[in-house]
Amino acid sequence: MAPFLECDPIAGVTQYSVTVTPPSGTAATTVVAAQADGSLKLDLAADVSIGKYTFSLMNADASGFWSAASSPLSATRYNPPANLKFASA
Repeated sequence: MAPFLECDPIAGVTQYSVTVTPPSGTAATTVVAAQADGSLKLDLAADVSIGKYTFSLMNADASGFWSAASSPLSATRYNPPANLKFASA
């Protein structure tokens, strides 16, 4: 199951700037287009391995006005046990 960073729709938002700080402490920022409804859905599968990460976001409208950075959000991706299996009901 791939990890995603998502947010609810925000009217008028056209893009997001996402800063990810991995366990190494070297932050990387990427700018991504908003979904059609102004929400964010960012696939982190290639960028997030096992460990604790901190994320912060800014969003922009069509005129290019950027919001202030959000408060940081921390999340940890764990290595699932080898015997853990997912099944549909």
